[in-house]
Amino acid sequence: NLINWEPGSDALPQLPDWSNPGKVWAPEVARNNAGYALYYTTSAMSSGVQCVGVGVATKLTGPYIDKSRKPLVCQPDEGGSIDAHPFTASNGQRYLFWKNDGNAIGSDTYISVQQLDGTGTALVGKPKRLFKQDLPWEGRLVEAPFVWEENGKFHLFYSANAFDSDSYAIGHAIADTPLGPFTKSQEPVVASNDVAAGPGHCALIR
Repeated sequence: NLINWEPGSDALPQLPDWSNPGKVWAPEVARNNAGYALYYTTSAMSSGVQCVGVGVATKLTGPYIDKSRKPLVCQPDEGGSIDAHPFTASNGQRYLFWKNDGNAIGSDTYISVQQLDGTGTALVGKPKRLFKQDLPWEGRLVEAPFVWEENGKFHLFYSANAFDSDSYAIGHAIADTPLGPFTKSQEPVVASNDVAAGPGHCALIR
């Protein structure tokens, strides 16, 4: 009922060999052509930065298995890669959105997108940068993308500013295709209020 929650079993009980233990977070699950795919952020041993991995399962509750030899997305020269968000458009095309962790090294952060294959475990083509932090309220970063399709338009919600402050907030951008170009709303659509200080990393449901 989305109100009363109980903990379940570990959805990803074993990490791939390339991942360090102890810092596995920001999971999102999507259907693929054989069941489900779980995207997660973790620390990679070889680069020492955070990267995106993906595991698969036949049941929504898992267990998810990641047999990969390397991360699905990793940008060590750009601070790493986090906050993966899988999205399937109404035409069946699958995409992965994420953020480079540039603020970890004092660089710009970008929301990027790339097409996924039917399994959801491989990227197709080349990644595309959509936008970075360039509005006053966004502070030093943008992150946590979430995409919603409605009436032929694609709405990208994202978080910006410092997550550990009341300046953290949720922004919005709109485009005609999942690959953009996206036009941002100039102000956040959800900011600190009587219910929550520093709201962010949103998801929408109908």
